[in-house]
Amino acid sequence: MQKTPLYKRCLPALALILALMLPLVSLAEVSKVVKGGALNMRAEPSLSAQVLRQYPTGTWMTVLEDMGEWSKVRVNGLEGYVMSKYLSDTSSDSTLYVRTNTGRGLNLRDLPSLEGNIITSFKPGTAVTVLLRGNGWYKVSVQGMTGYMASQYLSASQSSGGGTSTSGYPKTGVVNNPGANQVLLLRETASTDARVLGYYRNGTSVQLPAWRQNLRFAAAWERSMEGMYPGFTRPVLFSYRFYNQDLTTGSLLIEIGGHGNNLNEALYAGQLAAKGLAAALLGGA
Repeated sequence: MQKTPLYKRCLPALALILALMLPLVSLAEVSKVVKGGALNMRAEPSLSAQVLRQYPTGTWMTVLEDMGEWSKVRVNGLEGYVMSKYLSDTSSDSTLYVRTNTGRGLNLRDLPSLEGNIITSFKPGTAVTVLLRGNGWYKVSVQGMTGYMASQYLSASQSSGGGTSTSGYPKTGVVNNPGANQVLLLRETASTDARVLGYYRNGTSVQLPAWRQNLRFAAAWERSMEGMYPGFTRPVLFSYRFYNQDLTTGSLLIEIGGHGNNLNEALYAGQLAAKGLAAALLGGA
């Protein structure tokens, strides 16, 4: 009886080992950020292939496979192909500090998404090194760990305290713009470059009990949504009308959709607003 050579008897085992090893390579997913403007996601790795969607600079993409000139990626469940040269995984380092609305810790996640697993949490004031900036999320290194943090809770200032005296406040004032059709802008910080939170017409005055808490909550919610979905919201409208918002602290009136939106768009906007609300309430994404 002729013996089968040893190397031939080893082939099935080797094939099995390779079969087990190959899927592991494809599971090594990496998150990268779009750079250089709008980037087309295509159905196939070809410039002549159908464009599935276009993504702006800063969009996070999960790279499923690096094919050299092209990369297979996934964004919010949609998979396709983009040109690799328009994806970045590095940027200049900078130091920012954890700064949450509620004083709770900020979560470090393994993916730039609320669906990412929480690695750990860091208290306000913790310094983090930013490795890569993207829309809504930054890739950071902190205390020897690397992961992703919601960018809206990272600040260049280590503390929220200031030296401004608040003695004698709050006070009630009346808006008096130079022109009848002009509005007074409420900004996030004391700067004309700061983001607009709301606007006020002539004659506006506020007697609403605890209105500051309502406005603070509205600003936190809007900041949360803008951090996750840039350009998604309009400025907070601060009005002399109550709309029953004087009944409880934190009551807000939110309008979703408009004349230019269909029902499906309005429903989807409601889902995004709910995610922003959850992040604002948790205070630590």
